[in-house]
Amino acid sequence: MQIKRKNYRSIYGRDEIPESWEIHHIDFDKHNNDKDNLIAIPKEVHVVVHQCGYCDREEINSLISIYKNKKKENDTNRST
Repeated sequence: MQIKRKNYRSIYGRDEIPESWEIHHIDFDKHNNDKDNLIAIPKEVHVVVHQCGYCDREEINSLISIYKNKKKENDTNRST
């Protein structure tokens, strides 16, 4: 298990982080494991954040919401 995932779980008390999600360091400093600097995000969102550069927690949460809505929409379209 990655140290980041282990740290995130111990800080936030969350046992389940979806396998397809990663832990992102908001300030891009992989040594800064402060709880305010870690966020669990889907791999697809993680790629976008790194391509865009710095995004604060609110912007990242907005991207996660967009991702979840799009995923839900795609899953609904597949089942019809």
